[in-house]
Amino acid sequence: MERFSIGVDFGSTGAQFAMVATSNGAIVDTCKVKYEHSNMALLLRNADTKAELHNPIDYLNALYTGIPQMIKKSGISPSQVIAIGIDATTSSPMPTNKLGEPLCLYPKFINNQNSYIKIWKDHTAEKEAILLNNAICKNEELVTALSPEWILPKALHIYNNDKRLFEAMDKYIEVGDWVVWQLTGIESRNTISASLTYLCDKNRHFLYSKSIRSISSEFSDFFINQFDTNMNEPTQAVGYLTNEMASKLNLHNKVIVAAANIDAVATIPSSGICEPGCMLSILGTSACHLTLTNARYDVPGSHKIEGGLFENLYTYISSQVAFGDCYQWFIRNMIPYNYYLEAESRKIDIPELLGKKVKNVDPNKTEILALDLFNGFRDKVGYYGTLTGLSIYTKPEEIFLAIIESTAYGLLKIVNVYEKAGVSINQIIVCGGVLEHFEYILQIFADIVQKPFRRISTLQATSVGSAIIAAVAAKSKNGGYDNLKTAIKKMSHTEEKMYSPRKEYKALYQKKYANYLSLMRYITAESGSNDIFL
Repeated sequence: MERFSIGVDFGSTGAQFAMVATSNGAIVDTCKVKYEHSNMALLLRNADTKAELHNPIDYLNALYTGIPQMIKKSGISPSQVIAIGIDATTSSPMPTNKLGEPLCLYPKFINNQNSYIKIWKDHTAEKEAILLNNAICKNEELVTALSPEWILPKALHIYNNDKRLFEAMDKYIEVGDWVVWQLTGIESRNTISASLTYLCDKNRHFLYSKSIRSISSEFSDFFINQFDTNMNEPTQAVGYLTNEMASKLNLHNKVIVAAANIDAVATIPSSGICEPGCMLSILGTSACHLTLTNARYDVPGSHKIEGGLFENLYTYISSQVAFGDCYQWFIRNMIPYNYYLEAESRKIDIPELLGKKVKNVDPNKTEILALDLFNGFRDKVGYYGTLTGLSIYTKPEEIFLAIIESTAYGLLKIVNVYEKAGVSINQIIVCGGVLEHFEYILQIFADIVQKPFRRISTLQATSVGSAIIAAVAAKSKNGGYDNLKTAIKKMSHTEEKMYSPRKEYKALYQKKYANYLSLMRYITAESGSNDIFL
Protein backbone atom coordinates (compact mmCIF):
# COMPACT_ATOMS: atom_id res chain seq x y z
CA MET A 1 0.00 0.00 0.00
CA GLU A 2 1.38 3.41 -1.02
CA ARG A 3 2.18 5.81 1.81
CA PHE A 4 1.96 9.59 1.71
CA SER A 5 3.37 12.53 3.64
CA ILE A 6 1.98 16.06 3.79
CA GLY A 7 3.99 19.27 3.70
CA VAL A 8 2.56 22.60 4.86
CA ASP A 9 4.30 25.88 4.04
CA PHE A 10 2.93 28.84 6.01
CA GLY A 11 3.77 31.89 3.91
CA SER A 12 3.15 35.63 4.05
CA THR A 13 -0.38 35.53 2.56
CA GLY A 14 -1.52 31.93 2.97
CA ALA A 15 -0.57 28.30 3.41
CA GLN A 16 0.60 26.00 0.60
CA PHE A 17 -0.09 22.26 0.94
CA ALA A 18 1.41 19.28 -0.86
CA MET A 19 0.59 15.58 -0.54
CA VAL A 20 3.50 13.45 -1.76
CA ALA A 21 3.98 9.73 -2.33
CA THR A 22 6.89 8.63 -0.19
CA SER A 23 8.01 5.90 -2.61
CA ASN A 24 8.93 8.23 -5.50
CA GLY A 25 8.04 11.82 -4.59
CA ALA A 26 5.04 11.98 -6.93
CA ILE A 27 2.86 14.95 -6.02
CA VAL A 28 -0.64 13.61 -5.53
CA ASP A 29 -2.32 16.93 -4.80
CA THR A 30 -1.61 20.52 -3.82
CA CYS A 31 -3.71 23.42 -2.66
CA LYS A 32 -3.38 26.92 -1.26
CA VAL A 33 -5.51 28.47 1.48
CA LYS A 34 -5.37 32.23 1.96
CA TYR A 35 -5.42 33.67 5.45
CA GLU A 36 -8.75 35.26 6.25
CA HIS A 37 -7.39 38.37 7.96
CA SER A 38 -4.27 39.10 5.88
CA ASN A 39 -2.34 41.89 7.66
CA MET A 40 -4.04 42.40 11.04
CA ALA A 41 -2.28 45.76 11.43
CA LEU A 42 -4.77 47.19 8.93
CA LEU A 43 -7.65 46.18 11.21
CA LEU A 44 -6.29 47.41 14.54
CA ARG A 45 -6.55 50.88 16.01
CA ASN A 46 -3.32 52.88 16.09
CA ALA A 47 -1.15 50.07 14.73
CA ASP A 48 2.40 51.01 13.78
CA THR A 49 2.82 51.63 10.04
CA LYS A 50 5.78 49.22 10.06
CA ALA A 51 3.72 46.41 11.61
CA GLU A 52 2.93 43.24 9.61
CA LEU A 53 0.70 41.04 11.74
CA HIS A 54 -1.03 37.68 11.37
CA ASN A 55 -3.79 36.07 13.38
CA PRO A 56 -2.72 32.59 14.58
CA ILE A 57 -6.28 31.30 14.18
CA ASP A 58 -5.85 31.76 10.42
CA TYR A 59 -3.02 29.21 10.52
CA LEU A 60 -5.18 26.60 12.23
CA ASN A 61 -8.13 27.29 9.94
CA ALA A 62 -5.83 26.84 6.94
CA LEU A 63 -4.93 23.38 8.26
CA TYR A 64 -8.59 22.51 8.88
CA THR A 65 -9.39 23.49 5.27
CA GLY A 66 -6.35 22.41 3.26
CA ILE A 67 -5.62 18.90 4.55
CA PRO A 68 -9.22 17.55 4.45
CA GLN A 69 -9.61 19.13 1.00
CA MET A 70 -6.58 17.20 -0.33
CA ILE A 71 -7.71 13.96 1.32
CA LYS A 72 -11.14 14.25 -0.29
CA LYS A 73 -9.89 15.35 -3.71
CA SER A 74 -7.14 12.72 -3.96
CA GLY A 75 -9.40 9.88 -2.91
CA ILE A 76 -6.71 8.25 -0.80
CA SER A 77 -7.50 6.66 2.54
CA PRO A 78 -6.53 8.74 5.61
CA SER A 79 -4.78 5.59 6.89
CA GLN A 80 -2.22 5.98 4.09
CA VAL A 81 -0.91 9.31 5.46
CA ILE A 82 2.09 8.71 7.70
CA ALA A 83 3.49 12.17 8.53
CA ILE A 84 3.09 15.94 8.40
CA GLY A 85 5.91 18.48 8.04
CA ILE A 86 5.50 22.17 8.87
CA ASP A 87 7.53 25.19 7.79
CA ALA A 88 6.89 28.90 8.19
CA THR A 89 8.39 32.30 7.42
CA THR A 90 11.01 33.46 9.87
CA SER A 91 11.20 35.18 12.11
CA SER A 92 7.45 35.20 12.83
CA PRO A 93 7.00 34.98 16.61
CA MET A 94 3.95 35.31 18.84
CA PRO A 95 3.23 35.56 22.61
CA THR A 96 1.25 32.85 24.41
CA ASN A 97 0.53 31.70 27.94
CA LYS A 98 2.18 28.56 29.35
CA LEU A 99 -0.49 26.38 27.67
CA GLY A 100 0.25 27.82 24.24
CA GLU A 101 -2.94 29.90 24.07
CA PRO A 102 -2.36 33.03 21.94
CA LEU A 103 -2.64 36.23 23.97
CA CYS A 104 -4.29 37.99 21.02
CA LEU A 105 -7.42 35.94 21.79
CA TYR A 106 -7.73 37.51 25.25
CA PRO A 107 -10.28 40.38 25.27
CA LYS A 108 -7.80 42.71 26.98
CA PHE A 109 -5.20 42.18 24.23
CA ILE A 110 -7.39 41.78 21.15
CA ASN A 111 -6.58 45.33 19.96
CA ASN A 112 -2.92 45.14 20.95
CA GLN A 113 -0.61 44.82 17.93
CA ASN A 114 2.12 43.20 20.03
CA SER A 115 -0.13 40.25 20.91
CA TYR A 116 -0.31 38.94 17.32
CA ILE A 117 2.18 37.08 15.14
CA LYS A 118 4.78 39.59 13.98
CA ILE A 119 5.72 38.09 10.65
CA TRP A 120 9.14 38.50 9.10
CA LYS A 121 8.21 41.74 7.32
CA ASP A 122 7.36 43.50 10.62
CA HIS A 123 9.94 46.24 11.29
CA THR A 124 8.54 47.75 14.49
CA ALA A 125 11.65 46.61 16.39
CA GLU A 126 14.17 48.73 14.46
CA LYS A 127 15.25 50.65 17.58
CA GLU A 128 15.72 47.42 19.52
CA ALA A 129 17.84 45.93 16.71
CA ILE A 130 20.10 48.99 16.84
CA LEU A 131 20.24 48.82 20.65
CA LEU A 132 21.21 45.15 20.59
CA ASN A 133 23.82 45.56 17.85
CA ASN A 134 25.42 48.47 19.75
CA ALA A 135 25.46 46.43 22.97
CA ILE A 136 27.07 43.50 21.17
CA CYS A 137 29.74 45.71 19.60
CA LYS A 138 30.53 47.05 23.07
CA ASN A 139 30.60 43.73 24.95
CA GLU A 140 31.39 40.99 22.43
CA GLU A 141 32.46 40.34 18.86
CA LEU A 142 29.60 41.04 16.43
CA VAL A 143 29.49 37.84 14.37
CA THR A 144 26.02 38.39 12.91
CA ALA A 145 24.22 41.75 12.95
CA LEU A 146 20.67 41.46 14.24
CA SER A 147 17.79 42.45 11.97
CA PRO A 148 14.54 44.00 13.27
CA GLU A 149 12.87 41.04 11.54
CA TRP A 150 14.32 38.60 14.09
CA ILE A 151 12.72 37.27 17.25
CA LEU A 152 15.19 38.78 19.74
CA PRO A 153 14.60 42.46 18.78
CA LYS A 154 10.85 41.77 18.54
CA ALA A 155 10.78 40.30 22.04
CA LEU A 156 12.84 43.20 23.38
CA HIS A 157 10.40 45.63 21.74
CA ILE A 158 7.58 44.15 23.82
CA TYR A 159 9.70 44.33 26.96
CA ASN A 160 10.57 47.99 26.35
CA ASN A 161 7.16 49.19 25.19
CA ASP A 162 4.45 46.89 26.49
CA LYS A 163 5.13 45.73 30.07
CA ARG A 164 1.51 44.67 30.56
CA LEU A 165 1.76 42.18 27.71
CA PHE A 166 5.29 41.14 28.68
CA GLU A 167 4.15 40.24 32.19
CA ALA A 168 1.21 38.24 30.77
CA MET A 169 3.19 36.14 28.27
CA ASP A 170 4.92 32.95 29.30
CA LYS A 171 6.15 32.04 25.83
CA TYR A 172 7.42 33.98 22.83
CA ILE A 173 7.50 31.34 20.15
CA GLU A 174 8.00 31.04 16.39
CA VAL A 175 4.68 30.34 14.71
CA GLY A 176 5.96 27.11 13.11
CA ASP A 177 6.86 25.72 16.54
CA TRP A 178 3.48 26.86 17.86
CA VAL A 179 1.58 25.04 15.08
CA VAL A 180 3.48 21.82 15.88
CA TRP A 181 2.54 22.34 19.54
CA GLN A 182 -1.14 22.61 18.58
CA LEU A 183 -0.96 19.50 16.40
CA THR A 184 0.77 17.28 18.95
CA GLY A 185 0.10 18.84 22.34
CA ILE A 186 3.90 18.87 22.87
CA GLU A 187 5.88 22.10 23.17
CA SER A 188 9.22 22.10 21.36
CA ARG A 189 11.65 24.34 19.50
CA ASN A 190 13.29 23.51 16.18
CA THR A 191 17.06 23.78 15.89
CA ILE A 192 16.99 25.71 12.60
CA SER A 193 15.03 28.69 13.95
CA ALA A 194 16.99 28.47 17.19
CA SER A 195 20.28 28.82 15.36
CA LEU A 196 19.18 31.44 12.84
CA THR A 197 17.10 33.94 14.83
CA TYR A 198 17.26 32.96 18.50
CA LEU A 199 21.07 32.73 18.07
CA CYS A 200 21.08 29.57 20.16
CA ASP A 201 22.84 26.34 19.18
CA LYS A 202 21.60 22.80 19.80
CA ASN A 203 23.53 22.78 23.08
CA ARG A 204 21.44 25.77 24.24
CA HIS A 205 24.40 28.15 24.11
CA PHE A 206 23.34 31.71 23.23
CA LEU A 207 25.68 33.65 20.97
CA TYR A 208 25.20 37.04 22.64
CA SER A 209 24.00 36.19 26.16
CA LYS A 210 26.42 38.67 27.79
CA SER A 211 25.13 41.56 25.69
CA ILE A 212 21.49 40.63 26.23
CA ARG A 213 22.07 40.56 30.00
CA SER A 214 23.79 43.96 29.85
CA ILE A 215 20.52 45.44 28.57
CA SER A 216 18.26 43.73 31.12
CA SER A 217 18.75 40.67 33.32
CA GLU A 218 14.96 40.28 33.59
CA PHE A 219 14.56 40.20 29.83
CA SER A 220 17.61 37.94 29.43
CA ASP A 221 16.19 35.40 31.87
CA PHE A 222 12.84 35.41 30.07
CA PHE A 223 14.36 34.95 26.63
CA ILE A 224 16.81 32.22 27.56
CA ASN A 225 14.12 30.33 29.48
CA GLN A 226 12.23 29.92 26.20
CA PHE A 227 14.52 26.95 25.60
CA ASP A 228 13.60 25.15 28.79
CA THR A 229 11.73 22.65 26.62
CA ASN A 230 12.30 20.01 23.91
CA MET A 231 14.60 20.94 21.04
CA ASN A 232 14.32 18.94 17.83
CA GLU A 233 15.88 18.89 14.39
CA PRO A 234 13.32 19.13 11.56
CA THR A 235 13.87 15.51 10.55
CA GLN A 236 12.93 14.37 14.05
CA ALA A 237 9.40 13.50 15.14
CA VAL A 238 7.90 15.65 17.89
CA GLY A 239 4.90 13.37 18.40
CA TYR A 240 1.61 12.17 16.95
CA LEU A 241 -1.54 14.11 16.10
CA THR A 242 -3.80 14.57 19.09
CA ASN A 243 -7.20 12.88 18.84
CA GLU A 244 -8.85 16.29 18.46
CA MET A 245 -6.53 17.36 15.65
CA ALA A 246 -6.80 14.01 13.87
CA SER A 247 -10.56 14.41 13.82
CA LYS A 248 -10.42 18.00 12.51
CA LEU A 249 -7.94 17.08 9.77
CA ASN A 250 -9.76 13.90 8.71
CA LEU A 251 -6.70 11.83 9.62
CA HIS A 252 -5.84 9.16 12.18
CA ASN A 253 -4.01 9.73 15.45
CA LYS A 254 -0.92 7.77 14.42
CA VAL A 255 0.19 10.45 11.96
CA ILE A 256 3.69 11.60 12.93
CA VAL A 257 4.38 15.34 13.14
CA ALA A 258 7.93 16.46 12.38
CA ALA A 259 9.58 19.37 14.14
CA ALA A 260 9.01 22.73 12.48
CA ASN A 261 11.41 24.30 10.01
CA ILE A 262 11.99 27.66 8.34
CA ASP A 263 10.66 27.97 4.80
CA ALA A 264 14.00 28.49 3.05
CA VAL A 265 15.73 25.47 4.59
CA ALA A 266 12.63 23.32 4.01
CA THR A 267 13.09 23.85 0.27
CA ILE A 268 16.49 22.12 0.16
CA PRO A 269 15.15 18.52 -0.07
CA SER A 270 12.95 19.17 -3.12
CA SER A 271 15.94 20.73 -4.92
CA GLY A 272 17.90 17.49 -4.89
CA ILE A 273 20.82 19.17 -3.11
CA CYS A 274 22.43 17.03 -0.43
CA GLU A 275 26.14 17.73 -1.03
CA PRO A 276 28.32 20.90 -1.31
CA GLY A 277 28.84 22.55 -4.70
CA CYS A 278 25.41 24.01 -5.49
CA MET A 279 23.56 27.11 -4.40
CA LEU A 280 19.79 27.00 -3.94
CA SER A 281 18.11 30.31 -4.77
CA ILE A 282 14.51 30.79 -3.67
CA LEU A 283 13.11 33.67 -5.69
CA GLY A 284 10.00 35.20 -4.18
CA THR A 285 9.05 38.61 -2.80
CA SER A 286 12.55 38.55 -1.41
CA ALA A 287 15.26 36.07 -2.37
CA CYS A 288 17.05 33.59 -0.14
CA HIS A 289 20.22 31.78 -1.18
CA LEU A 290 21.42 28.62 0.59
CA THR A 291 24.67 26.71 0.25
CA LEU A 292 25.90 23.52 1.93
CA THR A 293 29.55 23.19 2.93
CA ASN A 294 31.56 20.48 4.66
CA ALA A 295 33.73 22.96 6.58
CA ARG A 296 33.49 26.34 8.26
CA TYR A 297 34.06 29.39 6.07
CA ASP A 298 34.19 33.08 6.87
CA VAL A 299 31.47 34.36 4.53
CA PRO A 300 30.72 38.05 5.28
CA GLY A 301 27.04 38.89 5.55
CA SER A 302 25.87 35.27 5.68
CA HIS A 303 24.17 33.31 8.45
CA LYS A 304 25.61 29.91 9.30
CA ILE A 305 23.63 26.96 10.69
CA GLU A 306 25.79 24.17 12.05
CA GLY A 307 24.28 20.81 11.22
CA GLY A 308 21.00 22.08 9.85
CA LEU A 309 19.37 19.28 7.88
CA PHE A 310 22.59 17.28 7.51
CA GLU A 311 24.63 16.34 10.57
CA ASN A 312 28.10 16.85 9.09
CA LEU A 313 27.35 19.82 6.85
CA TYR A 314 26.98 23.55 7.44
CA THR A 315 24.13 25.51 5.89
CA TYR A 316 24.94 29.09 4.86
CA ILE A 317 22.12 31.52 4.14
CA SER A 318 22.25 34.91 2.42
CA SER A 319 19.41 37.04 1.14
CA GLN A 320 18.19 39.87 -1.04
CA VAL A 321 15.43 41.65 0.80
CA ALA A 322 13.94 42.99 -2.44
CA PHE A 323 13.44 40.70 -5.41
CA GLY A 324 10.03 39.85 -6.84
CA ASP A 325 8.62 42.94 -5.20
CA CYS A 326 10.94 45.01 -7.45
CA TYR A 327 9.22 43.42 -10.45
CA GLN A 328 5.77 43.91 -8.93
CA TRP A 329 6.53 47.56 -8.19
CA PHE A 330 7.31 48.10 -11.86
CA ILE A 331 4.15 46.31 -13.01
CA ARG A 332 1.93 48.20 -10.56
CA ASN A 333 3.33 51.63 -11.34
CA MET A 334 5.19 51.76 -14.65
CA ILE A 335 3.11 49.97 -17.30
CA PRO A 336 1.51 52.34 -19.86
CA TYR A 337 -2.12 51.85 -20.82
CA ASN A 338 -1.34 50.87 -24.39
CA TYR A 339 0.64 47.86 -23.10
CA TYR A 340 -2.49 46.59 -21.36
CA LEU A 341 -4.40 46.98 -24.61
CA GLU A 342 -1.66 45.10 -26.47
CA ALA A 343 -1.65 42.29 -23.92
CA GLU A 344 -5.43 42.00 -24.17
CA SER A 345 -5.35 41.89 -27.97
CA ARG A 346 -2.63 39.19 -27.92
CA LYS A 347 -4.49 37.31 -25.15
CA ILE A 348 -1.48 37.20 -22.84
CA ASP A 349 -0.82 38.72 -19.42
CA ILE A 350 1.47 41.65 -18.65
CA PRO A 351 4.43 39.58 -17.38
CA GLU A 352 4.42 37.54 -20.59
CA LEU A 353 4.18 40.67 -22.71
CA LEU A 354 7.10 42.19 -20.81
CA GLY A 355 9.08 39.03 -21.39
CA LYS A 356 8.56 39.24 -25.14
CA LYS A 357 9.56 42.91 -25.18
CA VAL A 358 12.60 42.40 -22.93
CA LYS A 359 13.92 39.74 -25.32
CA ASN A 360 13.96 42.40 -28.05
CA VAL A 361 16.09 44.78 -25.98
CA ASP A 362 19.80 44.66 -26.83
CA PRO A 363 21.67 44.97 -23.50
CA ASN A 364 24.63 46.37 -25.43
CA LYS A 365 22.58 49.40 -26.41
CA THR A 366 21.03 50.46 -23.11
CA GLU A 367 22.84 52.47 -20.43
CA ILE A 368 20.11 52.18 -17.82
CA LEU A 369 21.35 50.98 -14.46
CA ALA A 370 19.17 50.06 -11.48
CA LEU A 371 19.93 49.49 -7.81
CA ASP A 372 17.71 46.87 -6.22
CA LEU A 373 17.27 48.49 -2.77
CA PHE A 374 13.51 48.85 -3.09
CA ASN A 375 13.09 47.48 0.44
CA GLY A 376 16.33 48.93 1.77
CA PHE A 377 18.74 46.56 3.52
CA ARG A 378 17.70 43.75 5.82
CA ASP A 379 19.46 45.20 8.86
CA LYS A 380 19.63 48.88 7.86
CA VAL A 381 17.17 51.62 6.96
CA GLY A 382 17.35 54.73 4.81
CA TYR A 383 18.40 53.22 1.46
CA TYR A 384 16.19 53.15 -1.61
CA GLY A 385 16.01 51.76 -5.12
CA THR A 386 17.74 53.76 -7.83
CA LEU A 387 17.45 54.19 -11.61
CA THR A 388 20.05 56.01 -13.72
CA GLY A 389 20.59 56.54 -17.44
CA LEU A 390 17.01 57.44 -18.36
CA SER A 391 16.13 59.61 -21.35
CA ILE A 392 12.96 60.79 -23.04
CA TYR A 393 13.40 57.86 -25.44
CA THR A 394 13.55 55.19 -22.73
CA LYS A 395 11.01 52.40 -23.13
CA PRO A 396 9.32 50.56 -20.23
CA GLU A 397 10.91 47.24 -21.15
CA GLU A 398 14.37 48.82 -21.00
CA ILE A 399 13.69 49.90 -17.41
CA PHE A 400 12.33 46.48 -16.58
CA LEU A 401 15.42 44.79 -18.02
CA ALA A 402 17.58 47.05 -15.86
CA ILE A 403 15.61 46.00 -12.76
CA ILE A 404 16.01 42.32 -13.68
CA GLU A 405 19.73 42.88 -14.20
CA SER A 406 20.02 44.63 -10.82
CA THR A 407 18.56 41.63 -8.99
CA ALA A 408 21.01 39.41 -10.87
CA TYR A 409 23.90 41.69 -9.86
CA GLY A 410 22.74 41.32 -6.25
CA LEU A 411 23.01 37.55 -6.57
CA LEU A 412 26.39 37.81 -8.35
CA LYS A 413 27.67 39.92 -5.45
CA ILE A 414 26.67 37.15 -3.04
CA VAL A 415 28.21 34.40 -5.20
CA ASN A 416 31.48 36.35 -5.46
CA VAL A 417 31.70 36.76 -1.68
CA TYR A 418 31.17 33.02 -1.19
CA GLU A 419 33.79 32.08 -3.75
CA LYS A 420 36.27 34.59 -2.33
CA ALA A 421 35.79 32.87 1.04
CA GLY A 422 36.64 29.51 -0.57
CA VAL A 423 33.15 28.07 -1.10
CA SER A 424 32.78 26.30 -4.46
CA ILE A 425 29.55 26.99 -6.38
CA ASN A 426 29.25 25.02 -9.61
CA GLN A 427 25.60 25.65 -10.45
CA ILE A 428 22.53 27.38 -9.07
CA ILE A 429 19.20 25.63 -8.61
CA VAL A 430 16.21 27.94 -8.42
CA CYS A 431 12.59 27.88 -7.35
CA GLY A 432 9.98 30.29 -6.02
CA GLY A 433 6.85 32.15 -7.01
CA VAL A 434 8.69 34.60 -9.28
CA LEU A 435 9.29 31.81 -11.79
CA GLU A 436 5.57 31.29 -12.32
CA HIS A 437 5.45 34.45 -14.42
CA PHE A 438 9.11 35.39 -14.99
CA GLU A 439 10.99 32.21 -15.87
CA TYR A 440 12.64 34.10 -18.73
CA ILE A 441 14.83 35.93 -16.22
CA LEU A 442 16.89 32.73 -15.74
CA GLN A 443 18.79 33.13 -19.00
CA ILE A 444 19.63 36.73 -18.06
CA PHE A 445 20.80 35.53 -14.66
CA ALA A 446 22.95 32.81 -16.21
CA ASP A 447 24.58 35.40 -18.51
CA ILE A 448 25.30 37.78 -15.61
CA VAL A 449 26.38 35.30 -12.92
CA GLN A 450 28.15 33.09 -15.51
CA LYS A 451 26.90 29.93 -13.82
CA PRO A 452 24.44 27.33 -15.13
CA PHE A 453 20.93 27.65 -13.68
CA ARG A 454 18.43 24.83 -13.20
CA ARG A 455 14.96 25.10 -11.70
CA ILE A 456 12.89 22.85 -9.48
CA SER A 457 10.02 21.43 -11.50
CA THR A 458 7.27 22.22 -8.99
CA LEU A 459 6.05 25.63 -7.86
CA GLN A 460 5.29 24.05 -4.46
CA ALA A 461 8.97 23.35 -3.75
CA THR A 462 8.80 24.41 -0.11
CA SER A 463 5.73 22.40 0.90
CA VAL A 464 7.09 19.42 -1.06
CA GLY A 465 10.38 19.82 0.83
CA SER A 466 8.51 19.74 4.13
CA ALA A 467 6.73 16.58 2.99
CA ILE A 468 10.08 14.94 2.23
CA ILE A 469 11.39 15.93 5.66
CA ALA A 470 8.22 14.51 7.25
CA ALA A 471 8.87 11.17 5.50
CA VAL A 472 12.25 11.04 7.26
CA ALA A 473 10.66 11.84 10.63
CA ALA A 474 8.30 8.89 10.05
CA LYS A 475 11.21 6.44 9.46
CA SER A 476 11.28 3.42 7.15
CA LYS A 477 9.33 1.20 9.54
CA ASN A 478 6.32 3.43 8.91
CA GLY A 479 6.79 3.85 5.16
CA GLY A 480 9.29 6.72 5.23
CA TYR A 481 13.09 6.90 5.28
CA ASP A 482 15.82 6.60 7.88
CA ASN A 483 17.98 9.40 6.49
CA LEU A 484 17.41 12.54 4.47
CA LYS A 485 19.89 11.85 1.66
CA THR A 486 18.05 8.67 0.69
CA ALA A 487 14.70 10.49 0.82
CA ILE A 488 16.04 13.28 -1.41
CA LYS A 489 17.32 10.83 -4.03
CA LYS A 490 13.89 9.20 -4.17
CA MET A 491 11.60 12.21 -3.81
CA SER A 492 13.27 15.39 -5.14
CA HIS A 493 11.99 17.38 -8.16
CA THR A 494 14.84 19.02 -10.08
CA GLU A 495 14.37 19.61 -13.82
CA GLU A 496 16.98 18.50 -16.34
CA LYS A 497 16.63 21.74 -18.34
CA MET A 498 19.68 23.93 -17.92
CA TYR A 499 20.13 27.65 -18.59
CA SER A 500 23.80 27.89 -19.58
CA PRO A 501 25.74 31.17 -19.53
CA ARG A 502 26.44 32.68 -22.92
CA LYS A 503 30.10 33.68 -23.11
CA GLU A 504 29.42 36.54 -25.51
CA TYR A 505 27.70 38.46 -22.69
CA LYS A 506 30.48 37.96 -20.13
CA ALA A 507 32.54 41.09 -20.88
CA LEU A 508 29.44 43.29 -21.23
CA TYR A 509 28.01 42.27 -17.89
CA GLN A 510 31.35 42.47 -16.14
CA LYS A 511 31.46 46.13 -17.12
CA LYS A 512 27.84 46.71 -16.10
CA TYR A 513 28.39 44.90 -12.81
CA ALA A 514 31.36 47.17 -12.03
CA ASN A 515 29.07 50.16 -12.63
CA TYR A 516 26.46 48.57 -10.32
CA LEU A 517 29.05 48.22 -7.55
CA SER A 518 30.16 51.83 -8.02
CA LEU A 519 26.57 53.01 -7.72
CA MET A 520 26.09 50.79 -4.67
CA ARG A 521 29.16 52.28 -2.98
CA TYR A 522 27.96 55.79 -3.73
CA ILE A 523 24.45 55.24 -2.39
CA THR A 524 25.61 53.34 0.71
CA ALA A 525 28.67 55.48 1.43
CA GLU A 526 27.44 56.28 4.95
CA SER A 527 27.48 52.59 5.90
CA GLY A 528 31.24 52.38 5.54
CA SER A 529 30.97 48.88 4.05
CA ASN A 530 31.19 47.47 0.57
CA ASP A 531 30.01 44.02 1.63
CA ILE A 532 26.45 44.73 2.72
CA PHE A 533 24.02 42.00 1.78
CA LEU A 534 20.65 43.05 0.46
